[in-house]
Amino acid sequence: GAFTINGGTVILNHANTIGGGVTLNAGLLGVGAAGALGTGTLTINGGELLGTTNVTVANNLSLQGNFAIAAAHGTTLNINPASNWVMNQSAGQLITFGAPGQDGTVIWHTPSAVVGAPGQATLAVQGGTLQGADSFFGFLFGTMLQTTVGQGAAIDISGFNTGFTKLLGSGTVTDSGGAAALTLTGASNFSGALSGALSLVVNASSTLGGSSAYAGATTIAAGATLTNTGAFTLSSDVGIASGGAGAAFVNTGSFAKIGGSGTSTVATSFANNGFLVVG
Repeated sequence: GAFTINGGTVILNHANTIGGGVTLNAGLLGVGAAGALGTGTLTINGGELLGTTNVTVANNLSLQGNFAIAAAHGTTLNINPASNWVMNQSAGQLITFGAPGQDGTVIWHTPSAVVGAPGQATLAVQGGTLQGADSFFGFLFGTMLQTTVGQGAAIDISGFNTGFTKLLGSGTVTDSGGAAALTLTGASNFSGALSGALSLVVNASSTLGGSSAYAGATTIAAGATLTNTGAFTLSSDVGIASGGAGAAFVNTGSFAKIGGSGTSTVATSFANNGFLVVG
């Protein structure tokens, strides 16, 4: 049979025989064991899915409405659908990962995915870390109207090339894996930290207002301007490359080269109205 949750709190701590799927319309659904949701599709129309311990959810997903997915403090929720997830977006939709006190790690797999009416939803990481598990991680963000990373929260691209249509917030975007490109495909205003093995590709005029101390190079597309109002640090001989005519880098914060034994080149047009440090 099927199992539907319309409100309240339901915690499933054992494997269950639910062949017809689980539907979460409202309330909180806690998962504390592999197989707790049976073998059918998990449909989320609202409410919150919470991993209460280190656990993998292997059900296929059907996602719509305003909903949240989180892992309890100190735990990892591994979202690993057997074959696919499907998301239907709508105007004003809010999709949330993590929350204060529910600040574990959510690992996101995309074996296959379909998104209906993309470009309407906002994805907000409000606590913990949302971590990529495969090379299709960027598909999740590419279908969103915008992505916001809250203070104290993080997105970890984990060595997978990832693009954001619009990146906002004051949290952290990092790369704990191998070298990978973080691409801002639309105008972004991010005041958080960029770190790890990532390189940055700026395809639309954007502003960085936090700590930009990633290991890779920065490429600014033709006609785009990257404005730094925070602390932009080169820790090696990487520089800022031009993707074509009209590419520009404007510094009104701190722009520093503190590592490397050679030269870092700013190949775009460059306006420095802040602090320039070489040492």
